[in-house]
Amino acid sequence: MKNVTLSIFISLMLIFAACAAIFLACKFLSCSPNPEATYDPGHPALFSAYEPLKNLPADYSTLDAVSDGCFVRINALPDEQSTWNDEVVTGFINTVRGETYNEPKPWHLTGTPAFLRAVAQTIEGDLIITDFYYDGEKFIVTRDTTRDKFGPTGITTATYKHLHSLPFKPNEFYLSDNPQFSEDDLEAGDYAMLPVVAE
Repeated sequence: MKNVTLSIFISLMLIFAACAAIFLACKFLSCSPNPEATYDPGHPALFSAYEPLKNLPADYSTLDAVSDGCFVRINALPDEQSTWNDEVVTGFINTVRGETYNEPKPWHLTGTPAFLRAVAQTIEGDLIITDFYYDGEKFIVTRDTTRDKFGPTGITTATYKHLHSLPFKPNEFYLSDNPQFSEDDLEAGDYAMLPVVAE
């Protein structure tokens, strides 16, 4: 009888030890669907449904991007569809943009984090992938040009403080560090532009 009780006790202890080991492994090694989700500022864990840019395959396609829920713009004839998932752009803008805007001051920002991935084609048809992340205080823009066969390639990141729109282009939104952003800044080029969708 003592041997049976001892065997049961040892078995329970082994099961408990195994469960504890699994728990600690999950806690410290992260059992999230995408443990590399925080690899760069443009890909926070909050939006881990998106694969980090550096992990996307070289043959990542527009069909993949549409399926992943990215905003996609392709080169197309005037009577053909050229964009998909426009609503994710509108959703991003509506999440970060507050109610007030007094040109030339920037839009009031809500402080609510938001993420948008946009995929566009170069003239030659190569993909440029851009992550727009608003962390509640600033915009972090990460651009992946590693599939561009005719231009500089790499993954670069820039940050901006303000969201602007201009009177003559009301459906275009610009990110800049200049609180007095104007048409002159478009020529300087020190800004990022959100994807444009039809109203």
